[in-house]
Amino acid sequence: ALKFWDTRKLKVPIAQASPQSDTTNNKEKRAHGIVSLSQDSSGTFLTASCKDNRIYLYNILQLDKGPVQSFSGCRIDSFFIRTMISLDGEHILSGSSDGNAYIWQVNKPHVDPTVLKGHDKEVTAVDWSQSEIGKVVTASDDFTVIKTFHHMFGTTVEHRDQPLLKPNSIYF
Repeated sequence: ALKFWDTRKLKVPIAQASPQSDTTNNKEKRAHGIVSLSQDSSGTFLTASCKDNRIYLYNILQLDKGPVQSFSGCRIDSFFIRTMISLDGEHILSGSSDGNAYIWQVNKPHVDPTVLKGHDKEVTAVDWSQSEIGKVVTASDDFTVIKTFHHMFGTTVEHRDQPLLKPNSIYF
């Protein structure tokens, strides 16, 4: 469950929302826990990536209504997968346990996401460029960083950096 607090009064949360019903037992709740949270630049929308392989979009001003939309297609097998909302609030970018990153259009949640391929292991870190709309960066457990530019989510121009760290090496 998502809980929002007024830090001036920390006795009880001011709002609460849950991506699924509270009728499940504790073991099932843990299996479908929240992995990552991301807020848009206006502070109105919040994404919650969950272990049920879905990303839920909430309107913070109407939490009691539950998720506004949900997005599927990525695989979230660990608590290390991150999700980010684009600066314009129109797209959601997520890593995935299948070695890909995914981009959804917020206003078209049922349309298949754009799949960014190129990593060999779980994609754990993703982010949008702060200066160039459509440019993203992804990082993976395969020790690589990939910078990708999508022009209207059509053609992909990709730059793959060499591994940042070598596996099984000691760094000082």
